[in-house]
Amino acid sequence: MWALEYCKSGRYNLCPDVIFLATPPVNGAWAEYIVMPSDYLFKLPDSMSFEAGALLEPLSVGFHAMQRGEAKPFDRVLITGLGPIGLLAGQAAKLFGITEIYGTDTVAFRRELALEMGFKAVFDPSTDQIEKKLDELTGGAGITLIVESSGNARAMADTVKLVKRGGRIVFVGLPATDEVPMDMACLIDGEIDSYGVFRYANTYPEAIQALQRSSVDIESIITHRYGLTDIKEAVKTTHTRKDTSIKVMIYPNSPISP
Repeated sequence: MWALEYCKSGRYNLCPDVIFLATPPVNGAWAEYIVMPSDYLFKLPDSMSFEAGALLEPLSVGFHAMQRGEAKPFDRVLITGLGPIGLLAGQAAKLFGITEIYGTDTVAFRRELALEMGFKAVFDPSTDQIEKKLDELTGGAGITLIVESSGNARAMADTVKLVKRGGRIVFVGLPATDEVPMDMACLIDGEIDSYGVFRYANTYPEAIQALQRSSVDIESIITHRYGLTDIKEAVKTTHTRKDTSIKVMIYPNSPISP
């Protein structure tokens, strides 16, 4: 009975009975055709490519993170973890009018791609003094919104030290352990707001419209392309080439060279 409350209030992603493609026991979409109820579908504008349409799913995670974090154009955003979700969270921030976007990742290829996609500056958390550099780059104004997408326990714990007092933190990445130590005094005394993100809800119509009206690039995260017949190689690429692959796109028709 109470589960219906989430669906009726528009937060269907929190329903304990939610069904999601590629989440066991539900199969994913690695097939030429799948059947879906029409009210689950959204028509792509003629100007939008199928690749961009496919990337609306991970973009929606970043879009939802911006909504949860009450993102505003004047925010200064730090995104920790520059995988597909982190990079697209940066593009989602642009859709919300934000121009001052920073990022962190230990992989050089991901940092370089982030700069190409419009991040103002990127850092290596294993070597850089991030707090000091952010202070310099923002002129002491500080970071107002952090989107943590790495799931790294240390990165999650450091967010309360990197966001300014009165700022907001949105946790997207899932850590390997359920418990992560946090400086609660810093969180409480700084009146820092923290939010969790579980997938997304009701994002597709707004994301499609915002993307259509902007020059934001989301297709740059596609680093490899495979046909459905090469699915094993595609999956292998995601596991063994993490230093050079971001998003592997799989096409339902003829094979496409990586």
